[in-house]
Amino acid sequence: GIILLEGKERFTGFITLYRNKELKVAIANRDIKKGDELGPESLKFIKIEEANEYVKTIKPEQISDLDRPVRELKNLISEDEGDESKYQELLENYPWAFGAEYRKIQRHEYLDDENIPDFTGVRVRDGARDIFELKPPTMKIFPKNGNFTSEFHKAWDQAERYLDFVHRNEDYLRKEKGRIFDNPKCYLILGWNLSEEELKKVRIKERRNPTLTLITYNDLIAFMESTISLLQRIIPQTPVS
Repeated sequence: GIILLEGKERFTGFITLYRNKELKVAIANRDIKKGDELGPESLKFIKIEEANEYVKTIKPEQISDLDRPVRELKNLISEDEGDESKYQELLENYPWAFGAEYRKIQRHEYLDDENIPDFTGVRVRDGARDIFELKPPTMKIFPKNGNFTSEFHKAWDQAERYLDFVHRNEDYLRKEKGRIFDNPKCYLILGWNLSEEELKKVRIKERRNPTLTLITYNDLIAFMESTISLLQRIIPQTPVS
């Protein structure tokens, strides 16, 4: 494929990929700092046609203020908000801000008595679901000794348990619950302002399970800003009368 870069400033231009007669545009799904290498794990490519179709699913009142979810998220973080339900409500209200990939995000999706993830997201491209588990940014991942906290291990094990459950019960969930899980991924959202060494430890653990991705709140903000930048450029501008 051919990769093209438009624009000079962060998120003001597109990174586009032309492959197999399809044009795709990149969204940064990681907090990319100056000097970082861009790898496959840092970018998400979506078809430009799908992005244009996705715009039609956004509520008109939200189109008029696309930056709002980022402002709300940053406010929660700056206020040191520890109530995870506040973050859950935000993502539920603005599913389009999460990579233009989900047409709906549902909270507390009941799979069975023991498996109730924070969210499942219905993908635009195929109607299948991914799983989201969220902890507030106030939750500590690393204590002073540099090892993972017990809270982090508990959250990670919980995410792996959800993935294992939907893999083992795919037919049951489809037939009895009407929930499609086809090659699902789980996104674990936690961590704020981790050091470079701490991020390395997280990514090493992440690589052991390619279906489980950890998104820090720094990553989440970058992901949302990149998505919004893309949407702002493809949404037709209403002429001023």
